[in-house]
Amino acid sequence: MKAKMEFDMENPDDIMSHLRATHANEMALFIWNLKHNTLRKIIKEDMSFMDAMDLIEEKLNELPFDIEEIIR
Repeated sequence: MKAKMEFDMENPDDIMSHLRATHANEMALFIWNLKHNTLRKIIKEDMSFMDAMDLIEEKLNELPFDIEEIIR
């Protein structure tokens, strides 16, 4: 079986959908890492709320795309 997705790259909504589809794997891996590594580290190290937020922000900034371009 094959699936084919088509996007009109002149349509802003389609461009955003294309970016979401293109980066779906990285988003899934980020969520998995957040659940299994980052949150456990926060609990294990008894981080303050602000330290936890800084760590999550740091992990978001490591993503190979700008989340603001995908969710508007």
